[in-house]
Amino acid sequence: MAEEKESKEESQHETEHAHNHEHSHEHTHDYKKADFVEFDYTARDAEGNIFDTTLLEVAKDAGLQGQGAFNPLKVPLQQGYLLEGLRKNLKGKKPGKYTFELNAEEAFGKKDAKLIRLISLSNFKKQNINPYPGMPVQIDEQQGTVRTVSGGRVLVDFNHPMAGKKLIYELDYKGTIDDAKECLKILLELTLRIPQTLMEIEEKEKGKLKLGLKLNEEWPKEILTEIEHMAVGMIKGLDSLEIYYAKVDDKKSGGKEVESKEGKKQQSEASGKENQVNPE
Repeated sequence: MAEEKESKEESQHETEHAHNHEHSHEHTHDYKKADFVEFDYTARDAEGNIFDTTLLEVAKDAGLQGQGAFNPLKVPLQQGYLLEGLRKNLKGKKPGKYTFELNAEEAFGKKDAKLIRLISLSNFKKQNINPYPGMPVQIDEQQGTVRTVSGGRVLVDFNHPMAGKKLIYELDYKGTIDDAKECLKILLELTLRIPQTLMEIEEKEKGKLKLGLKLNEEWPKEILTEIEHMAVGMIKGLDSLEIYYAKVDDKKSGGKEVESKEGKKQQSEASGKENQVNPE
């Protein structure tokens, strides 16, 4: 959904959120307090075609059902988490319904010819993939779309499908989220892809939270320190965060490890499953 879109905009619209976990005891980033907001939205192109939404009924009518969860978007109102046009337009807004028109620079940027590559068809065949125009693929952790297949070569466009386009967003803005525990859950899901079922959060006293992580393996101390620094730096009303490892419940976690320990942003745009290709 919108948070993935912004991440793609930042570094071919799919950037790791500002977590450079170096092996150092110094904080690697300065964070600023942010408003956490909640809203439903429907996104259209200039021709009125719906390409993304958080509303299930709208998704069904547009043929987008089955392509992700349909829930209100909860996200920090800060650069790097939302399309720049949405971030600017929502600042200072009261709850209500709004329609925003975004130009390409405010949305997914202009088309970049450098993001269009020719890849040998044999690389696809080796993995039993028969590419066709319009097929979504993932190569070198970059998401792209097959444009043409000809002469043993496949033209793949790594620009966002909506790059270079004017877009229209219809929002039902529900307002800000003031609960620090809820904000912490949102932040960890977005930046570290930690499901809320793997978190235990309790308030020790006003402004102080205790976070238990149900992980199958322990992370380096530097990562935990950076999580604490990020949370305290961004969440209003949070002065300190204590992190510990909670007991893993295999029935709830399914014995699965958290997908990323490097701070990758959660992808949530309603798009088809990408086909992963290893180029030569």
